[in-house]
Amino acid sequence: MEQTGLMDFFITRLVDLYHAEKKFIKSFVALSIAAYTEELRTALNSPSTEAEAHVNRLETIMKSLKVKATKQECNIVSALVEKARDLIVKNEAGTPMRDAAIIYAAQHVEHYKIASYTVLFEVSKELKLEQANVLLEQCLKEENDTAAYLSQIASNIINPAAAKAD
Repeated sequence: MEQTGLMDFFITRLVDLYHAEKKFIKSFVALSIAAYTEELRTALNSPSTEAEAHVNRLETIMKSLKVKATKQECNIVSALVEKARDLIVKNEAGTPMRDAAIIYAAQHVEHYKIASYTVLFEVSKELKLEQANVLLEQCLKEENDTAAYLSQIASNIINPAAAKAD
């Protein structure tokens, strides 16, 4: 579909992110199940819950714009999910090293979402979509908080444990 303007761009990216969030919910559940440490399992459950709230917010925005979420496949999202699966398989279960790999995969997802929400937030400001702007800003803040929390767990718990295991 050819995009004819900023609103078309916004809608296309909004629908992309909507489908990505739904796919990432399943991915984070799998990462949580595969995690070794309780802190990481708990931390990975939070993004799944947040993603459900994000899906609801994105649906609210789409309804306000009278947009239907047509099914579309995003190669980037598929690659991130596949990479997460691959990292789980290639690292021994029940080890800090697997948790380090899980955080690596989760951070890739978080930063994809941060980039997506940042762009949509900035475009919604330009288009003067006030409701969308408020909802997207809330999602963006939560994604930044999650990324920071995962980094904290990596620095304080997972990476030191993985280094000792070597």
